[in-house]
Amino acid sequence: ALILQPGFSTATEVSRLAGRGVGMDVVASEVRQLGGTFDIRSRDGAGTTFTLRLPQTLAVTQAAFVRIGETTFAVPIASVRGVGRIARDALRAGGHYRYGDEDYALHDLGRLVGQAPARAEGHLQMPLLLIRAGELRAAVAVDEILGNREIVVKPVGPQLTSIPGIFGATIMGDGRVVVILDIAPLARRQAAQPD
Repeated sequence: ALILQPGFSTATEVSRLAGRGVGMDVVASEVRQLGGTFDIRSRDGAGTTFTLRLPQTLAVTQAAFVRIGETTFAVPIASVRGVGRIARDALRAGGHYRYGDEDYALHDLGRLVGQAPARAEGHLQMPLLLIRAGELRAAVAVDEILGNREIVVKPVGPQLTSIPGIFGATIMGDGRVVVILDIAPLARRQAAQPD
């Protein structure tokens, strides 16, 4: 249990990443704040097992990460049908993107979230995230598709839950907060607006 004490370190020298005694005490504290438990079992010659138990009320899901401008967003993978690419001119003209015998209405994530339009600098074609939710089919242009990973969905509080398109947020390993988008209501709202 000594490893859970603040300031305790097993490192022989201090570097930017290790030796400052900030580590397992923070993990144990965060697990307790979430209502979970943290258990350590050691056996001579066999090693140590760390067991973290978290309440099932925490939603864990897979999400696709996309970038628009300097901002990264997460999109639940359950609504993502696939990815594609489209010529810049075709995106500007609007219309549809054909994928799997279905037409996906073209949208720009920058415009959906109130930022500058997608530019995808350095790419010949614009990356598209293909969203399917109920009857909605949307091909959403982004600057970059960063991949997918498993995330813990955190509630954003009453101030933000009333904003359409915000599903929640997640905290990345480096401490950044990333908003989880529900793109369907954003695309429906934009489609309902007159040009």
